[in-house]
Amino acid sequence: MASPRSSASPSVREQKLARVIDREVAPVWHDRFARLLLRELPDIEGLFALDVHSGPGHTTSELLQRLGESARIVALGRDPWLMQISKSKVRPEWKRRVYFKAGDMDDVPEMGDDTYDLCVANLVLGEQ
Repeated sequence: MASPRSSASPSVREQKLARVIDREVAPVWHDRFARLLLRELPDIEGLFALDVHSGPGHTTSELLQRLGESARIVALGRDPWLMQISKSKVRPEWKRRVYFKAGDMDDVPEMGDDTYDLCVANLVLGEQ
């Protein structure tokens, strides 16, 4: 499997951490809070959503499953290993509805206020 980082050799530690987040942390914490978010989903035809710090893709996958077939999602993430896990969860029928973008919360203000119908940020923690 190719490394998400083309200029650096793969970090085994980062890969393991991404898998731990996906298998151990996300099912307990991420999914619990995602259920709260998903209860309040708007019913908008052709909805365009932003998933900030999409992590291992749990919320992105739920949005793709629950929103209509005309909905589109930008999954924003800064960790290439988590993004790789997230991409692996995308069903073939969803591939044209989701775009994975490298970035973090600092990029959101530059994306335009009226660009998205929905913006979610499930369990996003900032770093300084």
